[in-house]
Amino acid sequence: VAALAVHEFSHYGVARALGDEPLERIELAPFGGVIRYAPGRSASKGLRGVLIAAAGPASNYALIVLTGPLSGVLGEAFSRQLIYANLSMLVINLLPALPLDGGSILFSLGYFWFGVARMVRVLCALGVFFGVGLVLTALYGVMQLGTANVTLLIAGVYLMVCAFKSRSVMLSQNVYTVIH
Repeated sequence: VAALAVHEFSHYGVARALGDEPLERIELAPFGGVIRYAPGRSASKGLRGVLIAAAGPASNYALIVLTGPLSGVLGEAFSRQLIYANLSMLVINLLPALPLDGGSILFSLGYFWFGVARMVRVLCALGVFFGVGLVLTALYGVMQLGTANVTLLIAGVYLMVCAFKSRSVMLSQNVYTVIH
């Protein structure tokens, strides 16, 4: 949860530093988080959007790098858990799918060249695809190893639900932006 909080507040800090307002709230759940914009607002596009989306994974990378020198103070077991938590967040968040940061980066880069509806449809479909992949990986572990990775299972379901919900939210935010 601490890694997630640092991740989301990094997005928030970069958004505030770039003047990306108004941000309504930050929602944290055990397997993900999101920054909500005020009604009628959407995240920045182009380089600003890339910087905001990349801030979360960059903070996870920074925490991985900082944990090494601090392992003597933090303890070996705790340091290992911090590294695993931040590494898994870094890798999963860079997948090219919405609502993940990798999908947001692609969306911010492609916003000006490709149709918004098509990009949202493809990137959200990839989110469902990767969610299914996480669930199947968890089930494979049960069948082959006899152990259930509940984290993968919950994260996969969470990703599928968020990807499905993101489609309508992204389309409505961007249609509103285009109209104005």
